[in-house]
Amino acid sequence: MAEIYVRSWTGPVFTAALDTATAHTLGELVYHDGTDFVLSDADALSTPAEYVVVALNTFGATAYGTLARKAIIEDVDAPYTLGAMQYLSTTAGGITETRPTANDDLVQIVGRAIDSSHVEIDLIQPKEVQVPLMHIALDGTATANTAFDTGGGDVWVGTLLNADDEQATVVLRLPDNIHTIVESRWLFGTDTAVTPDLGYTVNGAHEAEVSDATTDSISAAAVTGTADTLETDTLATGLDAAGMTVPGHYIALKADHSNDSDAVVSFGVTLLAEVVS
Repeated sequence: MAEIYVRSWTGPVFTAALDTATAHTLGELVYHDGTDFVLSDADALSTPAEYVVVALNTFGATAYGTLARKAIIEDVDAPYTLGAMQYLSTTAGGITETRPTANDDLVQIVGRAIDSSHVEIDLIQPKEVQVPLMHIALDGTATANTAFDTGGGDVWVGTLLNADDEQATVVLRLPDNIHTIVESRWLFGTDTAVTPDLGYTVNGAHEAEVSDATTDSISAAAVTGTADTLETDTLATGLDAAGMTVPGHYIALKADHSNDSDAVVSFGVTLLAEVVS
């Protein structure tokens, strides 16, 4: 590709220090690493595109960039396809019309080609989304379709766990544009005040990987359940193993009742994710 030119930008702009280890160019995508702005890269969810460089200045040994979220960039070699979505590339700082597909690649839409020579870069703030469940099941001797009888009602129905080795499981898939997990909790209810022991096992894998490519767990511990009340138990430490929270990861989570007889009805998992674009 030819040298990139910035033809216009809109919205607020600001000037900030760029890392001095890189020879920066106009139109590249950057993020803040805690010290300086450095090149964004789709190879990791921790390096998303936050701004586009629309001007460059050097004062002494320090490089500064003027940064914006919206801009029109031009490549006179005309490499773009009119209307094609542009993604953050696995080539640091760049864009591509090819959606990243490798395991752990971050899929971030950063703009759209408005003709064969110009791309409109449009970087929006991250947002939070609820990750849907793909599958809910039971294992061991757990009882399915058990009503959580709140005051005689039977609207809340789930999996009864009240003995050793009774288990409830869920399967979900993390978004391809995930940046981080904001909150993850197991939802359950109980008819009486109880403190059952629950432990959790987590397996993670990409398509075509062995099913336990990544593993994590939470040791069994007492969980407080108040009569006729919806309760949650945090799963944060069961999802923080290296390589677990990555784009496109399939995750299976199992809640395992320990050897007491305190009864709870499991309803599944709520997982809130921060995603880019």
